Amino acid sequence: MPQQIVLHVIINLGGKNKTMELSRRKFLKLSGASALGAIVFNGCGIPEQDLIVQSPLNMPEDQVSSLEAWYATSSGPYGDGEGIIVRIVQGRAIKIEGNPDHPINQGKSSSKNQSGLQGLYNPDRILNPMKRVGIGASRRWIDITWEEALTEISSNIKSSSESNSLAMITDRQSGTIGEITTTFANSLNSKLIITEAIDQTVLYQSIRHVFGQRSHPNFDLANADFVLNFGADFLSSWISPVKFSRDYGQFRQGNDHRGKFTQIEPRMSQTGANADKWIYNVPGTEGLIALSIAYVMIKDHSDKIDSNIINKLTNGEGASFLSDYAPENIANDIGIKPSVIIEIAEDLVSHKHSLIIGGGSAGAHSNGFENLNAIYSLNILVGNIGEKGGVIFNPRSELGAPLPLSTFDNIKEVITDSQSNKIETLIIRGTNPAHSLPSILGFEEAIINVKNLYVIANFMDDTAAMANIILPESVYLESWGDDVPCTLPGYDMITFQQPVVKTLNDSKSYGDIILELSKRIGGDVATQLPWEDTKEAIRNKAKKLFDTGTGTITSVSFEEFWNGVLQRGVWANTEKKGSTKIDEIKLLPTQIATPTYNSQSGKTYHLLPFETKLGDGFGANLPWLQNIPDLLTTACWDTWVEINPQVAEQEGIVEGDIMKITSPFGSMNALAYIHPAASPDVISIPIGLGHKYYGRYRIGPNIEKYRTFVGQDRGANVFSIFPEDNKYWASMKVNMSKTGEWRRLPKFEGDVLPTLPDHTQPTILPITGLDSHNGNEHH
Repeated sequence: MPQQIVLHVIINLGGKNKTMELSRRKFLKLSGASALGAIVFNGCGIPEQDLIVQSPLNMPEDQVSSLEAWYATSSGPYGDGEGIIVRIVQGRAIKIEGNPDHPINQGKSSSKNQSGLQGLYNPDRILNPMKRVGIGASRRWIDITWEEALTEISSNIKSSSESNSLAMITDRQSGTIGEITTTFANSLNSKLIITEAIDQTVLYQSIRHVFGQRSHPNFDLANADFVLNFGADFLSSWISPVKFSRDYGQFRQGNDHRGKFTQIEPRMSQTGANADKWIYNVPGTEGLIALSIAYVMIKDHSDKIDSNIINKLTNGEGASFLSDYAPENIANDIGIKPSVIIEIAEDLVSHKHSLIIGGGSAGAHSNGFENLNAIYSLNILVGNIGEKGGVIFNPRSELGAPLPLSTFDNIKEVITDSQSNKIETLIIRGTNPAHSLPSILGFEEAIINVKNLYVIANFMDDTAAMANIILPESVYLESWGDDVPCTLPGYDMITFQQPVVKTLNDSKSYGDIILELSKRIGGDVATQLPWEDTKEAIRNKAKKLFDTGTGTITSVSFEEFWNGVLQRGVWANTEKKGSTKIDEIKLLPTQIATPTYNSQSGKTYHLLPFETKLGDGFGANLPWLQNIPDLLTTACWDTWVEINPQVAEQEGIVEGDIMKITSPFGSMNALAYIHPAASPDVISIPIGLGHKYYGRYRIGPNIEKYRTFVGQDRGANVFSIFPEDNKYWASMKVNMSKTGEWRRLPKFEGDVLPTLPDHTQPTILPITGLDSHNGNEHH
């Protein structure tokens, strides 16, 4: 039986609020009567606004009948290269699902994808351009028009371009938007910084060194039968979790037999928890382990390996080239028994489709580059390059590769130039460096000296709060774009992004803002960016695809082709594939340095930060993402530190104790969580929280003192205690002490006690057939 919908309507009569409880039927009757309808609509602002928005007069033409429509588009910043379809009813987006035509996710979606609706309808979205005025304590924000904002900004950009004092900081972009950004920056002599909060430059440098590839390869997990993974949490946060999760399902259940999976890492991740065998290693020794495995493979199983490959990797010396890394020689350094190394080597050579992956903390040490080089070289040794279940190289896309990440030196230069007043105008978009850059770099202190700081953003975050002018950016569901995923599926493909709803406020898309600024500045930048708006630029790229006559969408006219790519949301050319061989096989790295640590004095613990569904903190203002628990601890809504049970017992630490974590670069507080799988020498803290500003959206009961902000002033910012060069984010040893304060850790589970199993009782109960009635058997 359907539930009755009850509306609470507050009517203001003579300055006093009175509450009426109305059923939906009564409400409609009242609203139909002239006098009562006027009272309801004048007394309750929200229902009136809703009725105006939903009025058939203002509905899209195809929605007057209230029929639903589904539109294909890109997951934008709320995903990792996936394609999505959005359900639209009466002009409003109400559901997001994965696009079944998209090669990356093939109909699957993630919690991050789903949360895009809360980004679209978030009450904290910046509604119109804002300018900060006043001095000192009297500084405040005022609303300004787009004409006022663009006139001032374009004038200052032109002036700074002429004096070579212009800089831009953006997130990693690809496709047409990436081209617009680089063309704009280059035409105006601007420094361009491309950043990621969790720095992946070492990963891409290693891929280029070992494989000779500028783009991320496709790890064919779905068709592998043995996977060895060093530190990459690919089922949760690494590169493309939705793709890897789908491939992992195929790896485990879709082939003729179940694939075998071994994970080596110093902190048990979600991916590690799914492995057949999880192996702890001393942090920073992953490269030594890889070379030890290679030594055993060459020494004991050379008959199963191509001799030419062995010669090229070892300079013709064979196993003796790696004798220093024999398992018995490095066992104490890596924390792994020789028998375990020998078993892994046997697994690699005995399976037909072995695959080796490395990432995460393995590449985030002072020796991270050498670690990853040794790890990825194992793929060459097993001969899986270009093979099923191996490493599949991707082609260069028709839209080019995503913009390359800037180096630490590039970032430091902009900060130094800002400190010395050499940067007059700074434009920031798609990133929050005031939150995500290490505090020791002094970014916040530096940009105070920037005369003109302009931020293009959806929400008021830590960086936007420091701006002179904020330009409200339309969210991805309101904008045009195209995208080349970070990792292609082994062939060329492009995701198309189209607006699926009308813009809800006075915002503009990032592409349109840059193109409008280009027109106002004039000169070379206007010539090189001739498009009227982003849609025209996207259509221009689509026309070039149409002219190639290739791909999964074919038609006799461009307009039909254009409609086709928008309907499908993706264009792919399965015939355009990457190379199947390596041009030059380099020697195995036999000079892996001992990792150096940024360390405190006294008793220290190795700090390993990790990502949850909040990622780098981009989604910290969204309740849906905040409410998704970490799958191992079930904790959420706060910052915690994972501590070994023996350490907790020795130090008198209980769950919820507020711990002070101190690195050479700063300190922070986190709630203690006693983790049975944590090493005594390692503590781990999730990233993503600790924002000083992230909107005023609040949750909780309708009692003021119990209501809290979703993203602002919640948890602690682990980035604040990172080393200066944040690509070494796993290279810290920190002190940990109790503050004497306690707070309950929000989590979904009860207590997990680190007790040993009772071997006198069966841990697996036999299940018998339905026809068995033996009272001693369990059914």
